[in-house]
Amino acid sequence: MNEVTVSPTGQTGRLTEFFRGLARRHGQYRVYRQTLSELQNLSSRELADLGLHRSVLRSVAYQAAYDV
Repeated sequence: MNEVTVSPTGQTGRLTEFFRGLARRHGQYRVYRQTLSELQNLSSRELADLGLHRSVLRSVAYQAAYDV
């Protein structure tokens, strides 16, 4: 499926892009919070099975949400 993106111009276009970016960032933040919450709810043994330590949970959640 091909997707065509039209870049709007003028004040309306800038406002549209602003709100799209805001919605995208909000979605990423929600993924971060959800991922972090789920990881924090795992036991130490479950985290060890995944090869994770509690000290890296924020980093792992950030990578998951922001594709870093």
